[in-house]
Amino acid sequence: MSTTEHIESALKAEVRRLQKRITELESERSGGSLCVSAEKQAEAEVRKTKDLLEEFVKNAPVGLAMFDRNMRYVRASDAWLRNTGMGHRSILGLSHYDLFPDLPEHWKEAHRRGLAGHSSQAEDEWVALDGHAHTIRWAVHPWGDA
Repeated sequence: MSTTEHIESALKAEVRRLQKRITELESERSGGSLCVSAEKQAEAEVRKTKDLLEEFVKNAPVGLAMFDRNMRYVRASDAWLRNTGMGHRSILGLSHYDLFPDLPEHWKEAHRRGLAGHSSQAEDEWVALDGHAHTIRWAVHPWGDA
């Protein structure tokens, strides 16, 4: 396994851990099992965990993006923005397919499979929006019910 694959694996594991913790905290908060001060503490912990997830994704050393079920951006790392030629543009909430209308059909199929709960990965040649050609190693992993 290459260094990049190790980093990707560690990033995915950390994202899953943080998402699980957010879900646990939100469940405790909404379940009515907390007193007022404990609820405020739980809300602060949820906020802190969400902030940590934001910072983690933003500064990931690899291109990383998370999408909702309509392929709109939920999160994107700075490396993703650089690698795709987006620069410092805000893309949260925008459609991946609107930004990249000429994606290969096999990538779109990988997205559909990911949304159905299946992982896939490959290596491809790709030209970013800024015109730079890249050989990219990509992976699609379902991460929750966005």
